[in-house]
Formats: sequence, structure tokens, C-alpha cells
Amino acid sequence: MAIGIPATASAANGGGLLLTKDDVPGLHAAGKGPKVARAALGVRRAPARLRHATARGAAFAGAGFAVVTGTEILLPLIAGIFVIEVMSLIIQVVSFKRTRRRVFLMAPIHHHFEMKAWSETKIMVRFWVVCAIFCASGFALFYRDFLQFVQG
Repeated sequence: MAIGIPATASAANGGGLLLTKDDVPGLHAAGKGPKVARAALGVRRAPARLRHATARGAAFAGAGFAVVTGTEILLPLIAGIFVIEVMSLIIQVVSFKRTRRRVFLMAPIHHHFEMKAWSETKIMVRFWVVCAIFCASGFALFYRDFLQFVQG
């Protein structure tokens, strides 16, 4: 039985790639190495070609990893940008149902910035920076707790 590793790659191969454990040792020789590396690092050309199923799978994998390592409390901090996206959508819907007015021009919040005439690249880079800040703070809190655990 082959264990599949799903990865989103370039559009040249239909936007997706499925590797089995037999392919892994010869990835570079088979010419798949660069595609897998780009997919793993999240390097994609504009416009984004990430499928919702891929993002959903990554979210479930991150949540599963947090449960296994006992870091569920840090998950909202590490996944801060996604929490902001979901909260903007919730705020928009609740506000519109109660007051018939919108808080954002469009929800989720990245569409609000698009409506404000920000370029997709500008939004993406700003979200990367915010995501890096959230991840760094989550790692710092985890490391602080880890050091207290190790020392005593």
C-alpha cells in the first residue's frame, strides 16, 4: 500500500501532485524535487492557485499536531491570521443581521483591502508579516514554557 503525500505544485501538472513513498528517494532525479520544494515552501505565482481543500487539510494537520504536542492553547496565536479572517467574517455577518450595516466593505478582511484598491501582492506581504509576528510570539511563549519545564 502506497502512502500518498498531497502537495499543491505548479499549474504545469494540473495544479496538484501526489507522491508515494516509492517516489521520495528519487525526487530530484525524477524532476519532481523542485516542484515539491516550491509547494512545501508555499512559493506560488500570482494569482494564488491554492485550493480550499489544501488549506483545510493544512488546518486539520496543524490542529492535530497541536493536540498531539499538547499546545492547543497556542493554536489561536500561531494561526492568528486565519483567526482574524474568520472573525472578520463573523463580525460582518452579525453586524449586518443586527444593524443592516456592514463593518467591512467585503468580508473576509483580505477582500476589504482589495476593495480599498490594495494590490494582491501588498495584501499578501502584509499578511505574511502579521503571520510571522503571530508565529514568532507563539514560538516565544512555547519556548519560555519549555525552558521552565526543563529547568525544574
